[in-house]
Amino acid sequence: MWDKLTEPPAAIHDSQRRHNARLLASLLVMLVPLAFAVAVVFCFLLDPAGSYSSEVDVRTAAGGAVLWIAAYVLCRFGRYELAIWLALAMASTIVFGVAIHGDSVGELNYLVMPVLLSSLLLPARGTVLFVVVNLAAMMLIPVLEPRVSPSEIIVGPLSFLLIGSALILLITRHRDRLERDGIL
Repeated sequence: MWDKLTEPPAAIHDSQRRHNARLLASLLVMLVPLAFAVAVVFCFLLDPAGSYSSEVDVRTAAGGAVLWIAAYVLCRFGRYELAIWLALAMASTIVFGVAIHGDSVGELNYLVMPVLLSSLLLPARGTVLFVVVNLAAMMLIPVLEPRVSPSEIIVGPLSFLLIGSALILLITRHRDRLERDGIL
């Protein structure tokens, strides 16, 4: 069953692209049910009075799951590159949504997870672009949300994302060189 759900379309002939398409499909097959489960379990079972969660949390998780389904469909129909960008954008959007509507911008530290996924699915330049877009979006938060100061962003999540992304890129480059030299 798993192979049937994650098999890349026949239109993708390049071996690396086929592996990446399968990886993306696998991630999406896992993430969609998890997003729905988190929304249902947390918001309806663990917090039935609504004291912590909000409608925004439910909409963020459900919206993320719906767009991840769209990315899965795109991937299955050969639109692999578009599916990657949609899936990554949605992952970042979920983190931003939870952080902005929550009590702490520290939740922006979770942006390192979509960056890690981007390093698996995109070439290095694509990952750098993805990091730059996330950093720029992070710097817009104090403009859009006056309760958040620029220093809160710079000292905390921005520096964490910058350092984490640099490490991810360095490790990815090192692994690629080892593979190219036949060591791995």
